[in-house]
Amino acid sequence: MELTYKEDYDACRKFWKGWWEEPEYTRPALVCVLEKPGTKPVSFPSPLTLLTGDIDVFCRQLDGWLESHIFPGDTLPAVVVSFGADHFAALMGIDLKLDLKNNTSWAEHCVGNWDHFKIRIDWNCQAAKRTLEVTRELRKRYEGKIMISPTHLQGNLDCLAALRGVQPLLYDLIDTPDKIRKALTQVDEAFSEVVEVFRQEYDTDTWGSVNRHMIYQPGFSGLLQCDFSCMISPAILEEFVLPSLRHEAETVDYAEYHLDGPGALVHVESICSIDKIKVIQWQPGDALLNDDWSELHRKIDGLGRGQYFCHPDAQKISWIKEKIKCRNCCLDLKINTIVVFQNIQNILKSC
Repeated sequence: MELTYKEDYDACRKFWKGWWEEPEYTRPALVCVLEKPGTKPVSFPSPLTLLTGDIDVFCRQLDGWLESHIFPGDTLPAVVVSFGADHFAALMGIDLKLDLKNNTSWAEHCVGNWDHFKIRIDWNCQAAKRTLEVTRELRKRYEGKIMISPTHLQGNLDCLAALRGVQPLLYDLIDTPDKIRKALTQVDEAFSEVVEVFRQEYDTDTWGSVNRHMIYQPGFSGLLQCDFSCMISPAILEEFVLPSLRHEAETVDYAEYHLDGPGALVHVESICSIDKIKVIQWQPGDALLNDDWSELHRKIDGLGRGQYFCHPDAQKISWIKEKIKCRNCCLDLKINTIVVFQNIQNILKSC
């Protein structure tokens, strides 16, 4: 199998399969997108615009990006068809408000009473129809050239928060826990349904999939999370969240976890108790991004999990090589030239 914009796709795919399945025999993955020398760089188009925008306009910009960039190392050129964090909830018929300035979208909460709302996927709603329309058109235009991959599916309490709102959901956990348990069961069923449909729509059994961290997965991609966890105790997480996370991890083929914010750190051991979650991404938030998180990284490493590192500098890369034992880490590089990339490859050769 080949990709026009990644000639060594088959070898790259084999590397990633080993990275996931035999981490003791692998090395850190290196991903980045570099400007092609001698070209005028074109920026990557935001997939958010595909919710309502002209797909031809998107594709013209995508073509310019592909022609003006190269994809070295373990990088696979890809479009993840994502309309934002609450894309999964939007498949149930709720509206999304685009915020292109901040490259995100927000759910329009719609649940006033759980007794009057059935949690189910509505394949006739605008977001679902547009998802399938965009996916099929992009695959028609780009299959065999680049990866076209599905959005991450933000289930569990995060999905309920998108439907209900954060503050009301916090009260519901105390006042009507049985209704929340029932709602979570429905979310889990919807999660399974979407994965099954997306497996076919994206043909992930053949091509695999790429998540927003440029991590390739030789099957259906799972980038799991529970941002809501920063507001709840370990006991509530154990009762209400972990069963859904286990279900999600078992439903997808490979699972990475997005650990978001200092309030979520109390749950690290619980998250890592789910065997199929193999990789952790720590996101402290912009204000704390430059703090020293080495103790946390060593803790996650000690729990036997690979990690995603965003834009590590040379000092951090050397530290990862020396201190992190789990080799199934991914280094998302922010560099300018292929020479720098090759130097980093050389640093990590002995890993």
